[in-house]
Amino acid sequence: MTPSERPILIYDDKCSSCTKFAISVKVLSRGLIRCIGHYSEEGKVLKNKIFQPSYDSTIMFWLIDAKGAHGGHFGLIPVFVHILRGIIQSNREISFEIEPCVCFMGNSCVGKKNTIKRIWNLIRCGRNLQFDNFYINS
Repeated sequence: MTPSERPILIYDDKCSSCTKFAISVKVLSRGLIRCIGHYSEEGKVLKNKIFQPSYDSTIMFWLIDAKGAHGGHFGLIPVFVHILRGIIQSNREISFEIEPCVCFMGNSCVGKKNTIKRIWNLIRCGRNLQFDNFYINS
């Protein structure tokens, strides 16, 4: 499945608030947006095909679609657009394939302090990559 067929959201699957965000995106888009964790096997393979080996793509979530990869705050509008598309084309079945969060901090990362930190990181970080800028590693 390619991003041109269905957009893909790559999120931090070791963070419970990020996992909740991914679940919300998947549900609101009626399953149109496929969600894959940064640390899952599929996520690692996908990121190796898209990003240069020296680039740390885990600092933000990425929405990958036919136009390119949209990270952090640059990904919010495309996510919203695909959610609307999913609502309009709501004839698909919703499957909840998202793995539960395994928080690497040893405790829950959902507290107010960590949520504020994640929101600040979302505001601070953002990047758009067009397909011609991708490091496609075949």
